[in-house]
Amino acid sequence: MNLFTPNPNSNTLLNQGMRANNTIFNNTNNWGMNLPRCEAPQLKGRNQAERFQMAPGSEIYLPDADEDIIWWIRVTNNNEHIVVPLDVSLHQDPEPVDLNALVKRLNNLEEQLNNAKLNKSNAKRQHSNAADAAAAATEST
Repeated sequence: MNLFTPNPNSNTLLNQGMRANNTIFNNTNNWGMNLPRCEAPQLKGRNQAERFQMAPGSEIYLPDADEDIIWWIRVTNNNEHIVVPLDVSLHQDPEPVDLNALVKRLNNLEEQLNNAKLNKSNAKRQHSNAADAAAAATEST
């Protein structure tokens, strides 16, 4: 049986096309091949995840029907079942980068660095001027 040939015993609406708003939807792809109906099995808790049967060397991610958890199930070559619950959170696209704001921040940082250098060199100059004035006052007395 070809993977892309639907099971004749499956839902005939899918095999013959569904009608919605006078539009026929067929279960075919762009090349006209029939696509199989897919549905991931849902588990209910760790007990079902641990009892899920697979061949050795297999792994799968399956959703939990009751909780926001994805179960990662792996069967090693030694037929050892490894079951790991994974938390699910919705993906959020990152905020777009505003280049103008970045340039502004960089310019502000450069300005602060330059001011800090100027303040440091001015402080050194004032310190050396004060030391020179103190030395001159000591010599004149």
